[in-house]
Amino acid sequence: MIQNASDDFSRYRILIVFIFFIYFLIGVNIFRDYGISWDEHIQRLTGQVSLKYVTDKHPLLLNYPDRYYGSIFEMLLVVGEKVLKIERDTRAVYLMRHFLTFLLCYIGTVFFYKLNKIIFHSRKWALLSTIMLI
Repeated sequence: MIQNASDDFSRYRILIVFIFFIYFLIGVNIFRDYGISWDEHIQRLTGQVSLKYVTDKHPLLLNYPDRYYGSIFEMLLVVGEKVLKIERDTRAVYLMRHFLTFLLCYIGTVFFYKLNKIIFHSRKWALLSTIMLI
């Protein structure tokens, strides 16, 4: 009986790791094909303006029309541009932004699974709900 429960745990664990691995592989291979939405430039600009305000106290943010939208993630993406020195290469900037957005989504999906495992007390239901999210 205990051995059977252990086998069940092993099978589910292998299945869960496999599904998340496949999800990661697909995401890493398709983020280049996301395309650019109409608001990506605006979001990037919001991150740039917000970061300039935080680092230099530049007053541009005070009159910026999108100043009330959350910009923490956007600022992190702008910092990524600067660290990688790709600010001038628009293609590289958007590819980096798409990759990091996928990575954040992937991490969120892992925690979504863990939360559902706690809520449902079941790996099966947690996995099913996660697959439905994906």
